Amino acid sequence: MDWMQIVSGFFGSVGFALCFHLRGKQVLYTAIGGGLAWTVYLAAGLLISSYGVQFVIAGIALGFYMEIMAIYTKMPRTAYIAVGIIPLIPGAALYHTMYYFFQGETGKKNQELIYRKWSQY
Repeated sequence: MDWMQIVSGFFGSVGFALCFHLRGKQVLYTAIGGGLAWTVYLAAGLLISSYGVQFVIAGIALGFYMEIMAIYTKMPRTAYIAVGIIPLIPGAALYHTMYYFFQGETGKKNQELIYRKWSQY
């Protein structure tokens, strides 16, 4: 597994936790969820080649973490899910789709969207 990706998932979640005005230990607990989700995604990738299934498995793991930590810390579940899901957002697909959309190249936008959607399965 690539440790740099896991650390990046954690710190990316820290950034969004700060954007959501979380403070102190709240930032740490929610960002651990983001790092955990990305770790599970990478681990699932070692066994399963389908991106969609990897995302589902990582989402389920994040859901369990979210439920346990929300009860333990008495924080809303939405704080955990909003921050923890950030590493699982497919950045390249979103970037290219929006790039072609704003360039007015609707043919390429549709082609990129279809390619990215079906390449996950």
